[in-house]
Amino acid sequence: MGNKAGELVVATVAEVIWPVMEDVAEHNALVRSIEFDGGTVEVSYLAKDATEILNTIIASPYASNVEFGTATRQDRRTRLDQFSVRWTVSDEGPKESVVPDDD
Repeated sequence: MGNKAGELVVATVAEVIWPVMEDVAEHNALVRSIEFDGGTVEVSYLAKDATEILNTIIASPYASNVEFGTATRQDRRTRLDQFSVRWTVSDEGPKESVVPDDD
């Protein structure tokens, strides 16, 4: 029988980082690894432009304290930027407008 608690943690991690990862996916970045520890995420990427990925994550309402985790260097085989970005998961998310009831 599987570890239900472990499965729950994985689902929770996926839920909290997914909105940011969806935004990054639009830039065709290849995810090499993902680390999650106590609300901090670090993702290693291969991408055409590291700064574009960093700025995308900075713009996300689901991420705060965004910074490069490692220095950017060019991968010799792919000629893409190889780097990681670290951020803190933010539960703020986009603000929805609330319309009061007329009752």
